[in-house]
Amino acid sequence: MNQISFSIQYREDDGWDMERFHFHNYVEILLPVSGLGEIHVNSKVHTLSCGQVYLLGGSVLHRTLVEGRYGRYVLYVSREALEQFSTLQTDLTRLSIVGFRSCRLGERQEEIIRLFRDLAETPRNGSYGGDLIRLGRLLCLLGEVAQPLLRASADLGEKPGSVQLEDRIKPAIRYIQENLTEKITLEDLAEEVHVSRHYMCRIFKQATGYKVTDFINQSRVCRAQELLRKGVSVREAGEQVGFSDYCNFIRIFSRIAGISPGRYGRSFREGDIVLFPELSDAEAPE
Repeated sequence: MNQISFSIQYREDDGWDMERFHFHNYVEILLPVSGLGEIHVNSKVHTLSCGQVYLLGGSVLHRTLVEGRYGRYVLYVSREALEQFSTLQTDLTRLSIVGFRSCRLGERQEEIIRLFRDLAETPRNGSYGGDLIRLGRLLCLLGEVAQPLLRASADLGEKPGSVQLEDRIKPAIRYIQENLTEKITLEDLAEEVHVSRHYMCRIFKQATGYKVTDFINQSRVCRAQELLRKGVSVREAGEQVGFSDYCNFIRIFSRIAGISPGRYGRSFREGDIVLFPELSDAEAPE
């Protein structure tokens, strides 16, 4: 089992205001232990509070805003790891495709918090057998939270009147994610939204915090990373996510990922790459 297929961290901040949406190509499970705020997911706003655990599947646009001291455990698990962890009885890959879910912990709150804490405090590079202990604690945690999260309603905790500007550009986002292998033009997206190209660009930036081209490039790089982790060549990965120019693919991938695609693929195979940079960098507010 690759040691970088999952990562967990406990963080605390005095208030939290993530100014723009972000997304990634792996599953995030969030457990707040202090603070009260909101989690914006696509076009809806949900209450973010203690006593609940939140699931954010791959490629879900989200951001959080919290007042007061904000303590939380953040667990990231790659899609490849979920495939490896799955059994005939328990298909964990469903966690990556359901989008957003939230469930209340109820009387099991202390037990679930302890599972998060034990995993977070287990050394990544411990003594002989330490990796097995860490993996076992991860599987125990996933076994406890996966089923209630998958059974939960996507609308749990939704705040009344939460539909916002993001609804206007939702068809454009869907079009981008479904057509990454093709050439995507502003005219195509404007037609999906039924507005002018200029207006579509303006509301897209207002709703997501991304320029359209930046969002497209980010989506393509996320998809390319998955392909590279599966052993696809750099050139083929670039072509499969819609980059017709090989040099342009390398340049954009390196700028967004902070590492060249060739080095990314090699480092992943050698077990040296940091798969979850959001734990230290990208989660920080803009």
